[in-house]
Amino acid sequence: MSVKLSTESAIVVPDKYREQYGISVLPLHILYGEECFDDAVSITTGDILQRYADTGALPTTSACSIGEYEEYFRALTADGSDVVHFAMSSGISSTYRNACLAAETMDNVYVVDTMNITSGAGILVIKAAEMMEKGFSAKEIVRKTEERKKRVRSSFIIDTLDFLRKGGRCSGIVAFGANILGIKPTIDVRDGTMQVGKKFRGKYDMCIQKYVDYIFETGGTPQPARVFIEHSPGISPEQVELIKKEIRKYCKFDEVLEVETSSTIVAHCGPGTVGVMFIED
Repeated sequence: MSVKLSTESAIVVPDKYREQYGISVLPLHILYGEECFDDAVSITTGDILQRYADTGALPTTSACSIGEYEEYFRALTADGSDVVHFAMSSGISSTYRNACLAAETMDNVYVVDTMNITSGAGILVIKAAEMMEKGFSAKEIVRKTEERKKRVRSSFIIDTLDFLRKGGRCSGIVAFGANILGIKPTIDVRDGTMQVGKKFRGKYDMCIQKYVDYIFETGGTPQPARVFIEHSPGISPEQVELIKKEIRKYCKFDEVLEVETSSTIVAHCGPGTVGVMFIED
């Protein structure tokens, strides 16, 4: 039985891997009032930031409906293939729940709760693709992913709290004080939820450097296969090189993947957000 892999637009998988392994991507919805856009199809992260600059408006994000998942899964399984679908963490989005409800009527669709977002989930998709290429069955891929997902290290550092404030996720007083004091918080993905982690203070380049040191010095031993550097617009090439240099102090990864973050992270965290993701042994 052949296996297909599927995911959703809030999970970041580089183009080269999507094309190499034929990974399907279901676009989630980006909403501005009554306007509905398909993420990464009819709207981009740049569009969101430009609209914010022009109007001060931020979108909300929406999972696809159960019916949309059913239609999507039926198209993928029409040739008799098994499908393993990777969903955002059930603690963050309703995508996993809706996908599971849609898959209940199908015997050959397996839905994985990645317990993560963006590249933190994308790194699991790539691992699954490598297993698929080696001939692993859908059930074997799911079983190995369930074991592996507990060891994903995933976090971001945020340059400004303005987007979190506008989205109602922190108070104006907290955001104002943090911006005045130059405090740059991290967002850690733990147990399938996003939590405020360590806070750094000072110029952003210095905070980024301290952030990278922190995640490598407080975690387990990284698997050397690959590391993601994920960022929204507003991170300069020089800052990316700073991160790469800092990473090399701790691990000689076989592959360093620089990717633009998803619209979900941009809508919540804004420009200048950057994160590092890898799997620990």
